Order: sequence, then C-alpha cells, then structure tokens
Amino acid sequence: MKASIKIGLIVVALGAMVVSYFRFVKNQKVDPKNTPIVAIQVETGEGKGALSSSGRKLTVHYEIFISKAGKPGKKIDSSKDRNVPFDFLLGTGQVFAGWDKAMESMQVGNYREVVIPAALAYGDVGLKGLVPPNSDLILQVELLRID
Repeated sequence: MKASIKIGLIVVALGAMVVSYFRFVKNQKVDPKNTPIVAIQVETGEGKGALSSSGRKLTVHYEIFISKAGKPGKKIDSSKDRNVPFDFLLGTGQVFAGWDKAMESMQVGNYREVVIPAALAYGDVGLKGLVPPNSDLILQVELLRID
C-alpha cells in the first residue's frame, strides 16, 4: 500500500475519532471538575519552566490504552507510533476531560501515567470500534512544550 493511501486512512480514522468524541462531549453529563482521576501511577522526568495551565497550548507525546485492572491493555492511540507530537489547548475540551485533568501543573520534561475513569473518558457510550462503553483508560503522556 502506498504511503499516501496509508496517511489518508489514518487521517480518516482520526477524523472519525474526533467527531465521535465531540458527539460524546456534547451529551456528557459528568462534571469533570468534581470527578477525580483514579490515580497518577507514575510521574517522572526533570521538569523545567512554567507549569501547564488552562488555555496554554501544550505539545505532547502520548499513548492511550484500555485499562486492565490498572495496567495498560489494548493500545487505542499513540502519537509516538506516528512519531508526530500532538498539540492542544489545555482546559478547552479539545481532549477528553480526564486528559485535561491529567495535564494540570506539569512542566516540560515531565512524564505521567494516569488511570482515567470512564466518566472522564468516553463514558457509557464508548468510542465505536475502539473503546467499549464504561472503559477506564490509561494515559501515558510526556510534556514536550508549553506555548
């Protein structure tokens, strides 16, 4: 398969994920500010500079897994596998609520592995073909840049 076809398929798949996510967010009835992240399992890295905060553009490398008893199960997405860092504005709903919460108060160079409850991920609807309903997720994320 040609590289351009593979890239096209990846773009279509990512587009479908984004559309599904925003449909979910629109119907979400959970108050993310009052729903805790289950656990930060790992936090490493020599952080430097300012702390991440709402409204700031963050550049990260991440991997997301379905949680199997608090351990990474099936991988559902990874910027590392694509070797393309991911940018988003923290606290603006561009990523699921648990991801926003997981990124609070990080510094460039920090790495976190966080268990995110289903209520702060894709909830009771899941993400068709990727995330079953009521699935907790594990987010492994490294903060590369804050703008």
